Amino acid sequence: MIMKGVSIPPIRGNIYDSAGQQIAYSISTQSQYLTFKTSFKQEAAEALAAKLVQLFNEKGEANSKPLTIEEVIEAMDIKGRTHLPFQQRRIKSGLSKEEIAYLSEHRDEYPDMEIVEERISQYSPDRVAVQLVGYLNKMKGAKENLDFYKEINADQSDPTLKYLDSEEVGYDGIELMYQKEMRGLNGYKSYQIGQHEPDRRRHEAEQAGQGAESVSND
Repeated sequence: MIMKGVSIPPIRGNIYDSAGQQIAYSISTQSQYLTFKTSFKQEAAEALAAKLVQLFNEKGEANSKPLTIEEVIEAMDIKGRTHLPFQQRRIKSGLSKEEIAYLSEHRDEYPDMEIVEERISQYSPDRVAVQLVGYLNKMKGAKENLDFYKEINADQSDPTLKYLDSEEVGYDGIELMYQKEMRGLNGYKSYQIGQHEPDRRRHEAEQAGQGAESVSND
């Protein structure tokens, strides 16, 4: 066995107005991830996707957008177009309590699935102008369009500070102005890797760190 690791995106800091009310903040959500195996083929992916879609339709939130079998198969990325073999694939975020309960009670039926807590950014629309707060974008796109990000990893040797393509970064307004302060620190997960595929057991995990808070004077 050898060890392979993946970085976990940092937890972004919050933005408050001068009265101490939150105007941009992170909330917790539960997501379902697939641990990929090289022996996982198209036929098996289609069968699992159909089973998951049925589960999501029966147990998911009524107002959530339903996933299709094709979308779930695309998220599995069995050809490795966007993931390395040992990287987990996110199948669905924002799991309902019923989905979490069912998946937890039927782990033997979904041996390669893991429920992971994540943080997503939310905005309070009645607090302050959108133009002032700004917004977020994926690092993968931001580094192509903003000079601020193009070389930001060039001289960075600290893995907790290295920007990840999958993380959301400030793209305008306060979110961009205080990007470095609000970003937080990457977490890290490592796995035992066998000769042909990753061990399903997580070997080690280091939680991501949250960034500093920012205050708007408006």
